[in-house]
Amino acid sequence: GFVPEAQQLLIDNISYNPKHILSYLPLISSYREERKFNDALQLVNTAIALNHKNSEVSDAKLLWWKACIYDDFGRVDESIYLMEQAVKKGKKIKEKGLEDFQKALAQMYYDAGRFDESDRVYNELLKVNSDSQLALVGISRNMIARGNYADALEVLLICERMDPNYHEIYRFKTQA
Repeated sequence: GFVPEAQQLLIDNISYNPKHILSYLPLISSYREERKFNDALQLVNTAIALNHKNSEVSDAKLLWWKACIYDDFGRVDESIYLMEQAVKKGKKIKEKGLEDFQKALAQMYYDAGRFDESDRVYNELLKVNSDSQLALVGISRNMIARGNYADALEVLLICERMDPNYHEIYRFKTQA
């Protein structure tokens, strides 16, 4: 975590220049690490309200942060909705971190037991990168959750042939 002095420097910087949205992100992260979710949410809402089109931080990125905070609170439906919005905006502006948004959305769907929606997101990732072991393992994990062990094992064996050092394969192979 951040030391209090570093947090204070960030707070001072935000007070001096509240429209410098990039300064908000490490403080939001710090608050989340300290489980100060209300403070993190208040800060991200302020950043969203002050953000402008030419900012170095996109609205999509701020929505991603907000979705993560709602997830921290355990507010599943709101976090999924916000992450869907982050992905949608990220696609529109070709966000650099779009794949991270999509991975987070697929994970949120999985955690909520919405495996078909999780598969849809992983399949979108595969359209961009057909060798995405993360997406293939995610799909196999969804198959395992549905009790479709044989197909899950097939997908995991494909992943293993692609790169036997990808550690997630083995964790899920033991479940398939």
